[in-house]
This record gives sequence, C-alpha cells and structure tokens, in this order.
Amino acid sequence: MAVISVETPVHDTYLTSEHLAAARTESDPQLREYWTRGYIALRGLFTAAEVADWSAECDRLLKSEYVFKSNIRTPFRMNSGDRPERIDPVVDISPLFSRVVADRRVTDVVAAIFRDKPLLFKDKLIFKAPGTEGYTMHQDQAYWQLCPADDILSVSIQIDGANAANGCIELFPGYHGKLLTPPQARMQMSPEAVAQIDLSTGEKIETQPGDVLIFHSLTPHRSERNTDTVSRRSIYLTYSAARNGDFYATQQKNYIAYNKSPELTEFK
Repeated sequence: MAVISVETPVHDTYLTSEHLAAARTESDPQLREYWTRGYIALRGLFTAAEVADWSAECDRLLKSEYVFKSNIRTPFRMNSGDRPERIDPVVDISPLFSRVVADRRVTDVVAAIFRDKPLLFKDKLIFKAPGTEGYTMHQDQAYWQLCPADDILSVSIQIDGANAANGCIELFPGYHGKLLTPPQARMQMSPEAVAQIDLSTGEKIETQPGDVLIFHSLTPHRSERNTDTVSRRSIYLTYSAARNGDFYATQQKNYIAYNKSPELTEFK
C-alpha cells in the first residue's frame, strides 16, 4: 500500500469532527441527519432534461483533445476499457459542468452545513464504465488534510444512477468522528483501520439520475466493480468552507504531483 506524506502542517481539527458529538441537538432534520450519519441523499434534485444534457456533455468530452492515456487528467485505470476512469478536473473544460458548481440547489444545502459560503475544492467527472474496478475503503480527508474535517465535504451528482450491480458507493454511518489512517499520510485504509468499522452497518446507496449524495470528508466509504452492462457516471464536486481560504489551486497541484507516474506523464 503506497503511503505519501501531506507536506503542510496538520492540526487536530483536520483529523476529527467537532460537530458529531452534538449532532442530535441540531434542530434542522436534514442537518441533524448529515451530522449524525455523515451523509445525506437528496432525491430528484435535478431534472431529466438536465441529466440528458449532462449525458451528451460526457459524450462530447470523451471525444475531446484532453482524452489520451498519458494525461493525468484522464487516467485509463482499473479496467476502464476504451474510456478513461475519470476526467479530473473537468469544470475548466466544460462550461456546462462549471455551471453546476454554483447551482443553488446544491450550494444552499452545503452552505447550511458549513454555516458559511462554500468554495469549490475539487471536481471530477467519473465514468465507471462496465468492468471498472471499485475503490477499497477510505476517507477522503486522508488525501487532503488542508483544513478542518468538518469544513470539507463531497457532492456526488448522479448522471446514470447507481445500484449494487454497477458499483454504487457504500457509506458507513457514524464513523466520521476521526481520521482512521495516520495523520499526514495519503493512503487507503489498512486492514487494521477497517477493523475499527462494523462492516454490517454499511449502506449501499442506490440512486436515480438527478439524485445527489453529500458526505463528510471523514465518512468511510468504498465501492465494488461495475459488473453491469452500463456505466455509472457522476459529477463529483468537493467544497470547503470559505472561512479557511481557497484551496483549489493547492489541491490541484497536489493531485498532479500525487498521480504523476511512468504511465501518466503530463497534464493537459
């Protein structure tokens, strides 16, 4: 298991959730669910027409100049076949997906969670074509550690919808209290870390196109191989609270450095 160090100093608040302990006192039901479970699902947030436009944009991007096998932006990995596993980042080359970043149906919910203005931290378009492998258990904050864990979250916007067959995300409620991997180490969870979780509590979140999942940076999650005959595409946006500053450029610099390899040699 590769371990790469985070270069910046890491404070205690980067490694724990301060809000989890008081989650049940939250008066708003949606916020109470988020802070208690570590995630919420928003059903039918986007329309079928919007989803159709996103699908067409996916097709356009796959034919663009940015998709080639040595591009760090478009890695062909994990048995993804003749298409990249993802386009990462995506909003700088897609005006359509760029507009989704500021859509108030999403940002109003995120702002309520943060009690602050959300800023884009990271963005990607996930294809998960048939045959693409999933991800082992991890917490997203393990790869970031740039701001308090309560001030960063991810938003997965469904294009195709997800189910067990095509490798939907499995989330583990209530385990977002602390980082379960060593501080300053960018890594998936070791068997010893996974052993701290009751795996029977995992929830495989099945979704329809237009649904949205929002989950805390410390919520453990994993996914399995896409064994279906259709893709499981999604727009994956990460936001951080504005009070900590804008980390987009720093995150992208770290992403490029972390993913550069003999196979992925340039970023376009």
